[in-house]
Amino acid sequence: MKKLNVALIIFILFSILTFIGISIYTENSPILLSVTEYKIGEYKVSGIDEIQIEYEEEQKYETNTYYQIADNKVLSVTYDSNATPGLDGRLGNIGRLIIPQINISVALNESVLETTEDAQRIVNAYDSACYVSYPGWTTYIGDHFFDGFINIKNAIPGVTKAYIYWNDGTISTYKCMSKYFNGVNKGRIYDDNGTDMYLSGYDIAMVTCNGYNSSTVTVTYWNKE
Repeated sequence: MKKLNVALIIFILFSILTFIGISIYTENSPILLSVTEYKIGEYKVSGIDEIQIEYEEEQKYETNTYYQIADNKVLSVTYDSNATPGLDGRLGNIGRLIIPQINISVALNESVLETTEDAQRIVNAYDSACYVSYPGWTTYIGDHFFDGFINIKNAIPGVTKAYIYWNDGTISTYKCMSKYFNGVNKGRIYDDNGTDMYLSGYDIAMVTCNGYNSSTVTVTYWNKE
């Protein structure tokens, strides 16, 4: 009986010592992970490369996404800047202006009388923007802000394109170059820098009032491509 008890005690002590030894060895031993074909660093670099390639492809096809505010909502607009829009309305006596990226489409009418009163009559008419052009000067296109022309505020310099469908069947493309939100109309229109709109050096200036009874106007400049 005593021999049995001694053997049992020895067995228990041996088991405890074995367990302690295994625990110590496990704590001091490195944890081995399964080795894969890709290292973590290589995987991260690969991920960045894929993003860069995708971005370059988007630039290649010149597809742009930007945000604009309409009816107090932020809208995401995506468009192909190489695509020429179809004619979506009647032509004025000059043609029709279409800027699909900012939802502008209006007939262009040149004042035959070239007076302030006649220009006012043109912009007051439905689906009608006033077109004034003098040789060597910047061409003026203007319409009321409440007729939708307030959307020129959303034009993005270097990105937004405008198209004029002329009465002779040709189409001209223009790109927005700069914009000013606080120009003034003193009989002649001046942008924020005090530059006479007609003498700006750009091909076209698109202008609209900033609101009812507003003393300031928004001026955007465009050059032909």
